[in-house]
Amino acid sequence: MSFRTALAISLLALVVPSGASANVAAPPPRHAGRMTAAQPVGKTPLAVAHETLTFTCDEVDGEPECLFEARYTIDNPSDAPVSQVAAFVSLRSSGVQITLDGRDARSPLDAAERAAITTVLGSDPRHESPGRQDPGEGVVLHGMRFTLAPHARAELVARGVTYPEKNLVFEEGYVVSGNRGRHLLLGTDTPRRRHYDFDYLIAPIRSWASVGPIDIEIRHPTGWSLWGGAIARDTGHRAELVPAGERDGRAVARLTIPPGGGADVLSFGFDDDPIPIFHGGPMVGIGGVVGSGSELRMRFGWEFAAPEYLVWGVSADTNFTDRVVITPSGDFTLPHLFFVIPSLSLGAGLPIVVTPNPTVGVRLESAITFFPVGFAASVDIFPGVSKPDPHRIDWTLLARFSL
Repeated sequence: MSFRTALAISLLALVVPSGASANVAAPPPRHAGRMTAAQPVGKTPLAVAHETLTFTCDEVDGEPECLFEARYTIDNPSDAPVSQVAAFVSLRSSGVQITLDGRDARSPLDAAERAAITTVLGSDPRHESPGRQDPGEGVVLHGMRFTLAPHARAELVARGVTYPEKNLVFEEGYVVSGNRGRHLLLGTDTPRRRHYDFDYLIAPIRSWASVGPIDIEIRHPTGWSLWGGAIARDTGHRAELVPAGERDGRAVARLTIPPGGGADVLSFGFDDDPIPIFHGGPMVGIGGVVGSGSELRMRFGWEFAAPEYLVWGVSADTNFTDRVVITPSGDFTLPHLFFVIPSLSLGAGLPIVVTPNPTVGVRLESAITFFPVGFAASVDIFPGVSKPDPHRIDWTLLARFSL
């Protein structure tokens, strides 16, 4: 799965009055009983003592999908109760639930609150009403409201499902695999690798009064290849996710961002090497057997590649009178280069004579193909056939065509 471009999830705690951005968006703090519109400037007195961020990833319909949970321990160090309007901001996610100490904290935003958050975000996120679970394609605001008593502590939790941005990496340059070149019509041009990318914005959380450590844990199937870390965009410093063994049958990676760690974004993803099976297509050869048993010979077959440089196939040779030979085979195949240099192949097979006298032999074969047109030569050796039989060793030359 190459990364670098996709923003799969962006969870912001934005405290709007400061003009900064963070993981839970909030027009200015309001003291209890003062339900006012957004104030122009001024940070909330609420502090994030600690954040625990967990992604639990699984394969769904052939692609990764992660359940996320962000837990914020929020303190009110002031001597007065504080009512806060905030928003959890996400991309490519669904089913977002927000609770404060176990109670639903979601609440629609009014126009002024929405405008304040939009100013911070620099865009116009689509409003998300409570209960709506649409992944959407743009930024989504999940409004919330809560009140903390003086010197109180609460746990704010956001949960949901996030989906990756998928990037496909194809073979580059003027190289075409032997299988793909032979079967231009029906052959598949499967990408070498798929990259699934997730981003989580860390920088916006700084708009709270203070921010403690952020503990990050990513759980995923053991067969997946995980990359990622926390990046500080101004310095380019990167703190990598560190493997931490297994838990409940899943691989675990962890990373802790200390207070004032300077990280702006958590970027991680999974690289998926696809099953290396490439569809080919039919082929037809026409030629003949040379030597003492010379005769017309045609070959009908079907090919595929796994991986792309090994072409496998099954073919049937016949003289349209009394001889049929079925042969499973495999060829090591060089690619076509620069659309000028043909593909060369060398392989072996197991010829099985169906008629007239059933027997099994060994086939050695080679071919030169320029995309769908080529020339093939093979020799079939049947150790169980007596020497007088002209087909004990068959040398076959064919012109071949494929789709």
